[in-house]
Amino acid sequence: AYAKRYFWSYLFFTLIVGSAIEYTSINTAWPFGELKYQNLGLELFGLPILILILWLATIHPLLIMARRIAPNWVLLSGAAAITSYQLFLDQFLVSNKYKSWSFSGAHIPFQTHIPLANSIGWLFVGVVFFGLANLILPKDRRKVSASLTAIDIFLVWIWLYNFTANAFFFARPHTNAAASASPAPIGHSASTRGGIASHRLSSWMPNAPRLPSERMTDCAPM
Repeated sequence: AYAKRYFWSYLFFTLIVGSAIEYTSINTAWPFGELKYQNLGLELFGLPILILILWLATIHPLLIMARRIAPNWVLLSGAAAITSYQLFLDQFLVSNKYKSWSFSGAHIPFQTHIPLANSIGWLFVGVVFFGLANLILPKDRRKVSASLTAIDIFLVWIWLYNFTANAFFFARPHTNAAASASPAPIGHSASTRGGIASHRLSSWMPNAPRLPSERMTDCAPM
């Protein structure tokens, strides 16, 4: 029952909010700057469907990671995670001519083709999106958590793949200097069952959660 409820809640929430954010950016140049998608196949009112699929594939593991690392600060840890992830993803999209910007202002360090406004925009969007997601999407409570191995593998793979691609295939090793603090390795160490990091990062907050061995733990949805 929980998995089905989470699935439909996640699907509709991510598609509706993600679409609203992308359409706003495409039509108003806010909050990511004046950007354009191309060569990404089928579109829905000017927005490539593949972009929405990327939203669906990305948000869930980052949300689970954020909930495990800092349960009382999901909106901030989620915002940091999605922003660092975008440093890699946007590099990939631009290098393959799937995405481009028109701008004349400041750019991301070592990424002269991506405006600084894009990262600032993702920080803002991340705070709002993950804050709402943490409130709206259900949390399951069980004595024994479901395995998070698949999410750990996914996050580590994202980081290793993008780090390797930028270092050896895109001829942009400096991108790794700006984005090598991707959430994957943090998520791998902190999201595992019994991890101490999530407890330490939020233990000073009121009503801070106890260690998993002492409390009912949040369960990753199936």
